[in-house]
Amino acid sequence: MIIWGSKGRGKTIATGEFYCPQCEVRRVYHYKEMGKYFTLYFIPIVKTRDLGEYVECQTCKTTFKPEVLQASRHLEEEQRTVDQIASIVEAARKELDKGIALDALMAALKGRGLDQESAIRLVTMAAGPSLAKCSACELVYRSTLLYCSKCGSRLDATSI
Repeated sequence: MIIWGSKGRGKTIATGEFYCPQCEVRRVYHYKEMGKYFTLYFIPIVKTRDLGEYVECQTCKTTFKPEVLQASRHLEEEQRTVDQIASIVEAARKELDKGIALDALMAALKGRGLDQESAIRLVTMAAGPSLAKCSACELVYRSTLLYCSKCGSRLDATSI
């Protein structure tokens, strides 16, 4: 007696890390391909049909369409952009704390290729909500400074 039939079988074709929408963090995934196989004595012999592909989170075991990997790459690129902006703002904040005036920092940023609007936004983020102005030379600084780096006058935090 010959025992034959068919059976669905999954095969992992790739692995890696992705942003799992279910877990809402980075997780390990398996990219799997499903197929229907002809079996002889319960042993899969020949694939008779493709049933599709899916991505499975190895933590929560939720399955997703393969497009989730493209969305994950897009989220990672956005996060890298946010991280880059944060590091630029932090570097600008350090320059402001060293005593550079807001106008001078803005000019330096424009000299490096930033447009006017982007330079204003970056300097505004770096400076924070409170500023100080020199009553003698009219330069504006971050409120963490006490004296004007150009003329040495005491800065007035209440004048802005």
